Amino acid sequence: MLRKSQSVSIGLETINQYFVGPVSIRIVREESKIKYIVSEPELDDNAYRAYQVIRDYLSRKEEISIDDIWEAGELLGLTDIVEKYLPIIDYYLKRDRGYGKLDVLFKDNLIEEIKIRPGPIYVIHRSIYDVDWIETNIVMESIEETRKYLFLLARKAGKFLSPAFPILEFRLPEGHRVLAIYGDVSSEPEATIRKFPKEPLNILHIVRHGTLSPLLAALLWLVVEAQGFLLIVGPQGSGKTTLMACLLDLVPPDKYVVTVEETPEIRLTRKLWTPLWIREPLTLSREAAKTRIGFRKLLKTSLRTRAQYIAVSEARGKEIRYLFEASALGSGSLATFHAGSINDFEKRINLLMIPPEIFNLLWGVAIMRKIKGVGYRLVELYEYNGVEFELLAKWDQDLDRHVFVKDPVKSIMLKKAGNVLNYDIEKELFKRAEIITRLVSGNILSLNDLFREIEWL
Repeated sequence: MLRKSQSVSIGLETINQYFVGPVSIRIVREESKIKYIVSEPELDDNAYRAYQVIRDYLSRKEEISIDDIWEAGELLGLTDIVEKYLPIIDYYLKRDRGYGKLDVLFKDNLIEEIKIRPGPIYVIHRSIYDVDWIETNIVMESIEETRKYLFLLARKAGKFLSPAFPILEFRLPEGHRVLAIYGDVSSEPEATIRKFPKEPLNILHIVRHGTLSPLLAALLWLVVEAQGFLLIVGPQGSGKTTLMACLLDLVPPDKYVVTVEETPEIRLTRKLWTPLWIREPLTLSREAAKTRIGFRKLLKTSLRTRAQYIAVSEARGKEIRYLFEASALGSGSLATFHAGSINDFEKRINLLMIPPEIFNLLWGVAIMRKIKGVGYRLVELYEYNGVEFELLAKWDQDLDRHVFVKDPVKSIMLKKAGNVLNYDIEKELFKRAEIITRLVSGNILSLNDLFREIEWL
């Protein structure tokens, strides 16, 4: 069913307007609500019937080109309509072979997450920070339509959603992460899709976005290069994994990195990298349960790979303990950890009863948060002095900038990095901060350019 342009958006305040291919996108404000309005190109009734005939005729073709559409129009006696509506027919053929009525949401690079359930579809938009979920004018008309759409998503990933496996996590061919719920364990079927940009973000991108300052980026870069142990803490959707991936891409090119995740999410541009993720059994039998490969097994495996760096996404209790062991063996260790503040983190980490002599291996903790109306920010950076966590830097909300509450040159983390690296560490810190500042100011956002500046390439 083709949607007509929505008159509901007429007269409303337009916050943003752009096109995704031939589709018009308007983000509007309606009283206290923000809406994402999709207006697709229209076909009149005759053209729509012709489109259906052409679609059915070409249904067995794996790929459809413009020439195929012309050929179908000639054979079916529809050349006049094809000549008039060719770009629109081409759009709908690709849309219906892609993700159907939600296809534009998958193609819109500014959409970060998609929430599918009966009723309006909701999205999280990368450029809108005033609200979290934004209602769209795309609607799932029923529970049955929603469930069929979840089946479509699962099939694209080669997975099967059923009452026996009512909760399913998988990755779409484009790399997007899906959590689908069949409905037996909830009142309605639904899915949450975490989209990822075509090109992974790097440290220069997130500095430009204000997530952290050039000086903070340079300091964390040196900590990572010195194979320090850093934890990135924050609530869900606060940018923890993005920051960790950006730091891992700053690891020297000749070093080997292993990442461990529950569901594939981290994307790095480096070559010496092995991503590992857990494997769930395909059936509920006892024998199938033996095929499960969990975090513990993957972390043990990573320790045997001679990796110089081991990183864990969304580490829990035992995973953190294994990371401390990896750090004790000389591996650089990074992990994301779910907690709202440094106090919440300390309460949770104390429950693990990690011996002090091992806990001292931790260099620092970065606190991430998504700030309403602003975006993602590293709000606090702490370093561990062997007894307690000391605040080193923080984000100033009034000025929207990062400030050091202690001299970074005298920081414990920089001194540790200086003991490992063959640099004049103070000079190197400010050199890298200056390079990052200059590249971001010039809108030069390639890691290759960054590495050339410090003579890694």
